[in-house]
Amino acid sequence: MNMTRRTRVVVVGAGFAGLEATRELAKGGALVTLVDRNPYSTFQPLLYQVATAGMGTSDVSYPIRTFAAR
Repeated sequence: MNMTRRTRVVVVGAGFAGLEATRELAKGGALVTLVDRNPYSTFQPLLYQVATAGMGTSDVSYPIRTFAAR
């Protein structure tokens, strides 16, 4: 029986680097667990537009589960 073991990786933080690391590791075949205290990720460079009512909060924040489903 040929049992191949996949590398297991835990990524802490769902910021830009955490999400990119998770994506690349998963593409490489690793089993990745993403850990963050919040169930969402925020694109912070656009928060000023939310503060001035130029955008809605759903335009700069999205659930991590949406990212993980891909």
